[in-house]
Amino acid sequence: MYCFPLSESEEERILSFDPGLVCPEELNSLAFLECMTHLFPDMRGKLPGIFPTGEGHKRLPVTSDGYCIYLGANGCVLPRNIRPWYCLLFPFWVRNRKIIIQQSPVCLACKKMSALPSLLAAFGVTREYVRHKYLQLRQAWGLGTGGA
Repeated sequence: MYCFPLSESEEERILSFDPGLVCPEELNSLAFLECMTHLFPDMRGKLPGIFPTGEGHKRLPVTSDGYCIYLGANGCVLPRNIRPWYCLLFPFWVRNRKIIIQQSPVCLACKKMSALPSLLAAFGVTREYVRHKYLQLRQAWGLGTGGA
């Protein structure tokens, strides 16, 4: 299971909602770096310095079958203002300044619709919102402001 990292500020937000949460530390493995490179191809040369192999990053806990502990039958159970940046973006992503849809077999909305405008409307977000959250994620994870 390769889960996205949590920045310190994201962990603090979630702990304010769920004080008993223990975020496990995951090693920055080569597989993790490959996943991060897939998400941030523009950072290929810089990611090993930001997430050095052998060191770790915090992540959300997952169930025994690999799903986030906050994933309920109808999506995330965390209040929107508490969710990690990645979760606020999902299923959207920004690549080469273009908003794309991350395909996921577990995303209920992606199962029902595939067009970007209809998914944006279903989530009640705009393209500007997605770009802004993507920039916040990059900054929180130490990746700078490129790519949006």
